[in-house]
Formats: sequence, C-alpha cells, structure tokens
Amino acid sequence: MLDARLPGRSEGTVRALPSYYWSIWKFAKNKEAAKSLLLHLSQPDAIEKMVTASGGYDLPAFEKLTTLKTWAEEGPPKGTLYHYPNPHKHQILSISASPAPPKVASRSTRRPH
Repeated sequence: MLDARLPGRSEGTVRALPSYYWSIWKFAKNKEAAKSLLLHLSQPDAIEKMVTASGGYDLPAFEKLTTLKTWAEEGPPKGTLYHYPNPHKHQILSISASPAPPKVASRSTRRPH
C-alpha cells in the first residue's frame, strides 16, 4: 500500500487502492456459476468476512467499505489499525494509472517498466 504526503499540502495523504482483478476465462466450463460467485464475493457482507479473515490487512477497493469494525478491533493493542482504511476521510484514494482506459491501466500495474 502506498501512503504518501501530497506535494504542497500539509494535511491528507494519497493511498493507492488495491488494483487486483477477478475475471472469468473464456473457456470456463460454468460461466454462470463463476459470475454468481464473483457477484457474491463483491457483496458488503462477504467483503467484511474477507477483511476479518485477513486480520484487517486486505483493503476493499470500495470507499464506502472503509469503516468496517475489523480495524477498530484488531490489535495488539486493540484499535491500532483504525486509521489504516481511512475512516476519517483524511486520505485521497487513488487507483494506479487512473484515469487511463482499463487495458492500459492494467498493463502499467502488472508489467515491469
């Protein structure tokens, strides 16, 4: 995770959001089941379970899901990760290579320069 001060600003930081992608292969045998799984894993309750299972390490790529209780409860000591996901809106959330088209942006984050 990148967390850096903005040039010319004394407050706020820029935090890079995760840029991983889920996809379904063209040759998948059961595309409907795969789509159903991806839809289920994208729901807030499933995302909260994944964040909890990771001990608060995994950050969802959705700004509205940065206030899950996991970060307030993780430790030691309890509550030390509370600032991590941006509950106070003090960070500017950014996706690498944004606003480039998806094909260009994904290449810039996945290939060495």
